Amino acid sequence: MRAVSLGTALVLALASPAFAQSSATASLVDGDEEPILYKYRWPVMMLEMAAWMAPPTIYYYGTLDKQREDFELAWDKESWKQKLTTFDVVVFDTGNWNSNAFRHPVFGAISYQIARANGFSPLAATLIDFTTSAFWEYVVEYRELVSLNDMMVNTISGFMIGEPLFQIGRTGDHKDANWARQAVAGLSSPLHRIHSIAGYPAWRKEVRPWTNFQFGLGGTIANHEGLTKAEADVDVELELVRDARYGMPGTGSQWTGLATFNRVAGGVRLTTDDVSRSRFETSTTLFGQYTRDINESIVGKDVFIGLGTGFDYETRKLAVEWDRFAIFHLFGPKIQAGLWRGTTHYTWDAFASLDFGLIQAHVFGPVLPFEPFPQTSVIQSRGYYFGGGASAVTRLRAESPLLSGELEARAYQLWSIDGRDRMEEGAGADDPRDIKDQRFSAIATGGIRPGLGTTRFELSVEGAIRKGMWQDQVRKTTELTAGAKVVLPF
Repeated sequence: MRAVSLGTALVLALASPAFAQSSATASLVDGDEEPILYKYRWPVMMLEMAAWMAPPTIYYYGTLDKQREDFELAWDKESWKQKLTTFDVVVFDTGNWNSNAFRHPVFGAISYQIARANGFSPLAATLIDFTTSAFWEYVVEYRELVSLNDMMVNTISGFMIGEPLFQIGRTGDHKDANWARQAVAGLSSPLHRIHSIAGYPAWRKEVRPWTNFQFGLGGTIANHEGLTKAEADVDVELELVRDARYGMPGTGSQWTGLATFNRVAGGVRLTTDDVSRSRFETSTTLFGQYTRDINESIVGKDVFIGLGTGFDYETRKLAVEWDRFAIFHLFGPKIQAGLWRGTTHYTWDAFASLDFGLIQAHVFGPVLPFEPFPQTSVIQSRGYYFGGGASAVTRLRAESPLLSGELEARAYQLWSIDGRDRMEEGAGADDPRDIKDQRFSAIATGGIRPGLGTTRFELSVEGAIRKGMWQDQVRKTTELTAGAKVVLPF
């Protein structure tokens, strides 16, 4: 398989001595993060934002024949009165999955990072992100109803996705960052890296963070409702704690600022002819208190208690259909407790949140029982819906020079948000209401380092349950996966 051959070459490159010498935990230095307030940061930011918005704007006006089905307003007094004085034209749109769940989060994250790379704070960057989204919805797409989901997704994706990636991108600023970290930094926060390379850094050197970056390559055997398939598996996990005191000797408590604890993870699984799974997860913190009691031998304990946020995305090819969800964790309590024993580290963390999300209605199966036109709601035309709900995740990890292990469980519950679809009267009256979906997954992983630098080999077992409900209909499917991979910290 071409993908496996490419992955094998990448593993051999990463396993070179230069790569093996890198450390998963960077040294720490004291110092405070301070913005450099450039005189021209507003003009530069606006020029970069205009350049970012130009291609989709050109595409939009160059494909008006495809857009006409959504034209319901005009540039006239009545339309603007509706837009500016009522919420009558603010609805959930009927866009396709890739547009609503993928392109809009990316658009929001990059818009946010443009502001951050020019020295604006997270709050200012979020406001700029919102303004950009509103300009698109109200001005560029002035003929269309205002998309409530696009406004929400573009804005909240900034901090949820853009901020942890921005923090990871800044690790490339350090002179001792190896080529792998430089590459990850460039992909995570491209504009910041361009600014830094060009000599236009908008931020002074930050406190050097504690990091744990790793790349994995292997394979899995998956069984979904009796259908078994082999897959190649490629993934990456990036953790960053932006506090010089984390895991260091000392006693005491201190409040943490925005985006102190960050995690980004993702991966793809491939069969011989398809990408059978793609996933992407982020988490970051809003604020909290970090307490530690660790002696000079790095023996002790620590705990973080605060509020967090994040994003989970997954598309999965099942036996006869695709399952997919994009969950925006608005906010919720987060706890992380650690036990340090020199070179051995045990960590337990848990997070629960209130959510907004897009999710495939599992109850209807692969064939939707609706007429495709007219497009009255996204569930009727696309098979997924916009929902509100809650989720929880917990992870228990152990790391030592020889062995490692991890247990993780995730649970999601979403209820459809009804009453703001594109059409609520007439044809839309028959659209289903009160749809519910649950997703639950758990994975157990064990690893061993055979003495090849920091490289380790892992075995894993993963299970997933998907359940959809509507009125008296209930549909549940299960999946079981076993895998093995090589993990390379960098």
